[in-house]
Amino acid sequence: MELAVCRAAADVIADRIDGIDQLGSESLTRPDTPRPGVVSAAANIATFHKIYTFDFDAARRMQDWAATFHLRMRGQFPLVYGHCFAGIAANEQLDVAAAEDHFRTALRVAKKSLGSRSYAARLAGALLGDLLYERGLITEAELLLDESYELGSEGGTVDFLLATYGIGSRIKALRGDRGAAAQRLDEGARIAQAMLLPRLRARNRERADQIGSPDETRPTNSSSLGRGSACH
Repeated sequence: MELAVCRAAADVIADRIDGIDQLGSESLTRPDTPRPGVVSAAANIATFHKIYTFDFDAARRMQDWAATFHLRMRGQFPLVYGHCFAGIAANEQLDVAAAEDHFRTALRVAKKSLGSRSYAARLAGALLGDLLYERGLITEAELLLDESYELGSEGGTVDFLLATYGIGSRIKALRGDRGAAAQRLDEGARIAQAMLLPRLRARNRERADQIGSPDETRPTNSSSLGRGSACH
């Protein structure tokens, strides 16, 4: 069961969903058998699969169920990831208030349990920064995305990378710093090529085209529409 969950986790980082629900299924149907950390990871993997097969209600229910296992983990990193994935699902349903609550909770948990400059805090901050940008709260969004940018290619699943490099570059362009915007897009493109991430590559290309027009860098309050359209 542990090996299957490890394989599924590698697929999630590689932005592949085919078969990951089956790899982790035994851990979820027999949660008393493996260690809690295995169940916790399997639940997050299952949530990712449900998001990108558009079963957002099921994704949110999965995280409600998994909370008990997340809380049994030292450091609470799985809980941070769980709130991030639940927030993504909520945002896809246009439940922006719930999405923001999940992202802020993830950031708060990460800072309290792992530190304000921890890997987990910067991952959560990337998604919160993305959401705040769409709400027009540019200053807070920029700060969070600048911090997540320091993670480089270690920035979690593609969802976090899309925020860090895509929205991060748009904010820099909005500020008039086209050089910084181009640098982020270039780095995002290199990561997409090195890690074979077509979704990141496509979004970077889209952002590069948008930066060519100042009007296109302005928030549109339609974050959920952008994420789903690029997930194939």
